[in-house]
Amino acid sequence: MKKKAARQTTTLLLSSVLLIQAGVPMNALAEPATISVDGLKTDWTNTPALATSPQAGWQGFDLGDVYLQNDARNLYFYVDANNVPNWGDNGQYINIALQINEQDSGVATNPLGYPFNFSQTDKKPQYHILLRVDGDTSVKEAALYEAGKSTPLANLSNLNGASFAIDRTKGFEGKIPLSLLGLSNEDTVRVLTVLSGNNATEHGAFDTIPSNAANKIADSWNVSATPSTQSVYSPAFTLSGVETVSQLEVTAVTPANQSEQVDIKSPITWTFNEPVSLDASNISLMNGETAVPFTAEASGSTVTVTPTEALGLNQTYTATLPADAVKGNLSNTTLPALTTSFKTITEIADPWKTQRYIEMLYVRADNDYTDWNLWTWSTGAKDGQVDPYKITEDGAIFRIPVGKDATNVGFVIRKGTDWAVKDGYGEDRYVKLGSDRVTKVVVESGKGTFHQVPTIQGPVFEDGAVTFFYRDKALYEAGQLDEIESVALKVNGTTYPMTYEAKNEWFRHTVKLPEGKHAYTFLVTKDGVTTEVKDPYFEASSVEYRRPNVKLAASVAPKALSYRENAVVQVKPTLPKGVKLRQLFIDARPLGGPAKLEVDPALNKQNNCSQGYRQTGQ
Repeated sequence: MKKKAARQTTTLLLSSVLLIQAGVPMNALAEPATISVDGLKTDWTNTPALATSPQAGWQGFDLGDVYLQNDARNLYFYVDANNVPNWGDNGQYINIALQINEQDSGVATNPLGYPFNFSQTDKKPQYHILLRVDGDTSVKEAALYEAGKSTPLANLSNLNGASFAIDRTKGFEGKIPLSLLGLSNEDTVRVLTVLSGNNATEHGAFDTIPSNAANKIADSWNVSATPSTQSVYSPAFTLSGVETVSQLEVTAVTPANQSEQVDIKSPITWTFNEPVSLDASNISLMNGETAVPFTAEASGSTVTVTPTEALGLNQTYTATLPADAVKGNLSNTTLPALTTSFKTITEIADPWKTQRYIEMLYVRADNDYTDWNLWTWSTGAKDGQVDPYKITEDGAIFRIPVGKDATNVGFVIRKGTDWAVKDGYGEDRYVKLGSDRVTKVVVESGKGTFHQVPTIQGPVFEDGAVTFFYRDKALYEAGQLDEIESVALKVNGTTYPMTYEAKNEWFRHTVKLPEGKHAYTFLVTKDGVTTEVKDPYFEASSVEYRRPNVKLAASVAPKALSYRENAVVQVKPTLPKGVKLRQLFIDARPLGGPAKLEVDPALNKQNNCSQGYRQTGQ
């Protein structure tokens, strides 16, 4: 087990730097056991570690060992995850830097621009494998980049034969086709693995493999001023058992021929079974008879044609690589002309139509919103600064993307970026998220409390009556509920007009019903047309009203308390089958508290404190 000890710089460690950099090559198995890319270590039990990290990193974040294998066509990797916490759907990630055949790429940065680099290594890496965790076992982001290139050789939308898996409690695992890396028999690979966070401007190296004093790790959450410099790779891994390539072949084309709904910013990529060289002089990209400007390059085993401007909507394009334009570096062979035709999307998708987010209206009495912004955290998407989405007559509207697992998002309102000026109420505040895709809040400058549009979860029973709510989801999300002229509740054959509450963006009506089951619908009038619909927030559109026999038993510990002492009230409800508590209250007035002190039904207990004017023992 690793110790969370600070890394010490000694002459012994300096010696280890030299030994590791000159490390003895480790040969791959010519015919390795079958690797199932599933994030588990099961297939790696007989494989020796290529490099180790016996010490935990910053804040106890902790990788372990790194392993490599290869078969005839693929390079496999596995990285231990000893302590990689669950940060929701935008978690921590690893960057595996690959240094090939002692060649120097001259590129010290990492593809995502995080504040860690490889400037102190003897040879700069040629490739980077990136893998980010989503929750516990989902892959948020995965890619293979050539150093210095912005277009990945493989990613989740275009795997190109690669595959990736994560179990954050066990490890990171993946498979990269050797053709993407241009690797063959006797080639060598050294690796340097960095664990980092989810803030590209601030998070440095949380942990590294190898663990070495020369591989610097972060000493704070924000290392933008002092990036984590990396120096030492693993020993070399030597490939064997790689299949011999005798003829250049195309293994994938993106977009595929005759594809439709292709993104207007999409590059055109051919992937081959070996590293290639390219003569780009006669390549063409055509829209009918019109030539489209582009750039073309070969990288490893891929050729990418990238339009220099966005393509047109609902247009057909044809990309052509002339005969003999691509040459295999291993087989020394070429191919006939290669062509792919595709049609672009008909309209540009609005990302806000699918993204979960908070829409915050910020209102200032002076109507001056210049340089005002939000600082956010716990979003599960992208924490940090959020600028206004738009400025309206009502105020500044901010849209804060949130992840699917986010529940409580923090924010502070500030002016500029130096924290010198904050809103009149400058404390941390939180938006508690419900089940809605869009959560709306209104914040007034200088006021600590803010209004949040409530989530609808179906009818509510209270004080012998049932309150029904109606909200059109699509119109609510678009801010167009005012297009509805009227809504009526229809229950038991009787129709009741509903009242629109603009602040809560819902139609509401309360009615007393007899005990029993009651189906209900809503009569919605829009553009003069009335449509009968079921409850969009409660699919059954039916309620059962009955008065259950609920028994409550309560106990208090301690039995007596003094000034400012705490007591715990434990409530034990006995409920009929199918009945759940929605709210539970204690009358705390004898202790100087409120008449209705709410108790969390999940805990069924509440702490109480005697007030200052109560006498000891009362």
